[in-house]
Amino acid sequence: MRSLLFLSLLFFTVQGAIVQQPKAIVVEADGKEWSQAKLEIEDAVEKLKAELFEVRKEELKAAALMRASSVPKTLTSEYVDAEGHKFLCKPCNFLFETIRDELIKESRLNLEIVRPKVDAACKKWSHNVSFLDRVCEKLVDQALVSLTEWLRAEEEKINPERICVFLHMC
Repeated sequence: MRSLLFLSLLFFTVQGAIVQQPKAIVVEADGKEWSQAKLEIEDAVEKLKAELFEVRKEELKAAALMRASSVPKTLTSEYVDAEGHKFLCKPCNFLFETIRDELIKESRLNLEIVRPKVDAACKKWSHNVSFLDRVCEKLVDQALVSLTEWLRAEEEKINPERICVFLHMC
């Protein structure tokens, strides 16, 4: 006995993983033909799943390689450009070279002395020196507290290169 069956098939494009609208196909089949068609459809679906799984596996491998080769977002690396150069090094050095003469006159460096000098230099030069605004943004109170503590431990010597390395900008 033949009966009228409706089969819905999904078509996948493996590269884009785009699912198109199901297409209804009217088929006249008996029980044996229906079983055969069902097996073929199940096989096709399994093959597509396997292909999609392989594509996804390749995508995950590529993503893992990209993550492994890129620098993680940490304090020490967020200032690194695509080529691995620390692009805030020069503006950081400029900032501390600019305020070195003013800070060297101070007998004791603390946050109350360092903060106004940094703020003044940032306001004066941030529009003229590339990326200095980013250096200034990163010098929030906690960074300056750490810097002043480090300067005290370093016998309060103002060395722009060492300061910028300490701040992880060089």
